[in-house]
Amino acid sequence: MKTIYRFLVIAFLLFEFPIYPQWAVQSLPGDIDVTLGIDFIDQNHGVVGGWHFNFASQVIGNAFYTSNSGTDWLEATIPDSMRVMVGVQMFDTTKGYGAGAYNTSDMQTSSNLGKNQNLSPRIRNYYEQLGMDFSGQQEYRGYFVETTDGGVSWHPKGTFEDSVYYLVGSHFFDMQTGFVLATGPYNNTHAAILKTTDGGNNWDYVYSFEPFLFLNEIKFFDQSEGIAVGTYIDMTNSYGVVLRTTDGGNNWIRTELPQLVSLNSITYISSNSIMISGIRTDFTAVIYRSDDGGMSWFECCVYSDLHLIGGINSLPTSGIIVVYGQYQPTGSATPFVEATLDGGFTWYYNLLSQFNDYYLTKSKLVNENRWYITGSQSSQMGFVLFTDNAGGVPVELTSFTAELIKNQVNLKWTTASELNNLGFEVERKTETEEWRTIGFVKGNGTSTEIQNYTFTDDLFEVADSKLYYRVKQVDFDGSYEYSTEVEVNVSINNAETFSLFQNYPNPFNSSTTIVYGLQEDVFVSLIVYDCLGKNVQTLVNKFQKAGTHRVVFESSNLPSGIYFLRIFTDKWEETKRMVLLK
Repeated sequence: MKTIYRFLVIAFLLFEFPIYPQWAVQSLPGDIDVTLGIDFIDQNHGVVGGWHFNFASQVIGNAFYTSNSGTDWLEATIPDSMRVMVGVQMFDTTKGYGAGAYNTSDMQTSSNLGKNQNLSPRIRNYYEQLGMDFSGQQEYRGYFVETTDGGVSWHPKGTFEDSVYYLVGSHFFDMQTGFVLATGPYNNTHAAILKTTDGGNNWDYVYSFEPFLFLNEIKFFDQSEGIAVGTYIDMTNSYGVVLRTTDGGNNWIRTELPQLVSLNSITYISSNSIMISGIRTDFTAVIYRSDDGGMSWFECCVYSDLHLIGGINSLPTSGIIVVYGQYQPTGSATPFVEATLDGGFTWYYNLLSQFNDYYLTKSKLVNENRWYITGSQSSQMGFVLFTDNAGGVPVELTSFTAELIKNQVNLKWTTASELNNLGFEVERKTETEEWRTIGFVKGNGTSTEIQNYTFTDDLFEVADSKLYYRVKQVDFDGSYEYSTEVEVNVSINNAETFSLFQNYPNPFNSSTTIVYGLQEDVFVSLIVYDCLGKNVQTLVNKFQKAGTHRVVFESSNLPSGIYFLRIFTDKWEETKRMVLLK
């Protein structure tokens, strides 16, 4: 199982409901071994990039598009020489860009992949997923393409010098200004950042090629602030690298994070709050967080060495953050998705055991409920995983309390998030009675905002001194989960005055509950009389402590009629009328 430590925020929860997997595979037509980049411009229109091996074991690029949320993916037309499409970004329903590489020779085969022995198996596997070759016989170059018909077809745009072997990532502010991450010669162990201000026609270096540097992802919060992450690996050193810019990418500040093998993914929560994922030297997966715009970093969660994080993503201003990757305890891999709806306070871990040997690569969060993740199955089939209910993130109750006030129990509970929540059935159990429903409170459907609920239980009918409450959360599809229980000791309630409450139920058949309050310790008598004033039953005749008391009147041997309930002490007396109907 996963070992996870939380250093970011400690949140005390009384309980939470479990998570239910709600992911489905969207199939892609044709041959596709690995799906990589994915983007949606709205709920319907999206594009995907990737690659596959052809019959000659050559690496050949793929692209797909959809106009109905991925219900149908159609294969796009791309240049014949394109090797891979790693990054895609759409600006509207027609215009978008893609980044990757093209083959300059037909001699490139799968046998050339993954030959750099300086890389750990996990890092080498990561770059193999990109279709990258480390054999020293690279026959490909960086490639930038454009679509003007919603991803139906893609065409080359602009050129790079021969030192740009591969584009492994990209980010654009708009259709004119953007960046690409490039690898260079010497077994791709050089990395650089290039910028365009004319939509990809021309490119300039803003971070020159650095030996032994791999850059994996680049993201900007706005047109000034951005982050690129990767790793530095030579024969003696290995550490994570963060490049930060505050002037639109013209200058970059380098930060080194020791004890890291690689950093591979970035997400902006806000201008100052950034999260990045990677792998430590002990091969535990890790997420770092910065709350000062990237100037300093701290570990906010660590996974066991059986986990490999494929990426991290978020939906701006919503509090939704999604981490995804593989749990691989015995060589096989089971994908996992861990999500938070409150900015990192509370996380839900979901092992997608139905998708064994699925490797997750890139993602797109379209809105609060609709998420997509790409990847490959055992490097033989590319896919798109899809959810339209936030991955099944459940109703999360963050508190559930019960307070006794006079002769009522006030129940209060709070949810931090809700998904398809029809409402809550309120249930009560006594020392003599099993669970039964005493009310219903309507839910708020799907919500990522804090919701507060209350319910008041009238205790006139309750004779037991201890009560137990729980809520049954019910979804629109009928599925449900129970909360934990809370206990209320009703015998300790202090009465503010002497009082006799109307029996409940009234009229009654056979039995009814009587509740009365004593302001102080006193000798008390509680007697039932018939219409002629005859004492038919003495219920209480003793000294009692101050507080609320309950007694059940059993009348199985009495005929129907009107009876009088009289209570008296040396300081107070009162009478109530009761109706017995059989």
